[in-house]
Amino acid sequence: MGAHKGKVQYQGLKEIDGTDLQVVVYHPSKNTGFEITLYFDPQTLRHVRTVYLQDKATGIATSPFIDTVAPLSRRNPERLNGPDARSARRGPPWWKIEEQFGNFKTMDGMTLPEHYNLRFQQQSPSGSTNTIEWDVIATRVLNNISVDARNFQIQ
Repeated sequence: MGAHKGKVQYQGLKEIDGTDLQVVVYHPSKNTGFEITLYFDPQTLRHVRTVYLQDKATGIATSPFIDTVAPLSRRNPERLNGPDARSARRGPPWWKIEEQFGNFKTMDGMTLPEHYNLRFQQQSPSGSTNTIEWDVIATRVLNNISVDARNFQIQ
């Protein structure tokens, strides 16, 4: 972390979706707008959830011509609907990835989640929000099986 100048903050026990979880937030570096929040079960210390958030404002235009407190003499009506004005009215783009791990099972000395859920949300510069969600449930877990090396050859 020293080389990356990241910062870790323990935020204590918080109720998330009706469950008490230990919360740790990691900020990779100053002013990136990126943070990773990790959630742990307080009894088992299993990692049960992660939220990755990129929420950095991007060069939103500032202009005295679109500032409503600017004196009327300084406002240019032609610029009120120009690209600077439209940009200033939009929210900054952001994205968020939430992953959740559940239904932990122990097999051959390893405890792994059988349920994995990933949700990706993104707000575009136009202000629309898109969400994609994957929900994976393992029905069979195999451990220490032989793997054919040909599966890893580029064809």
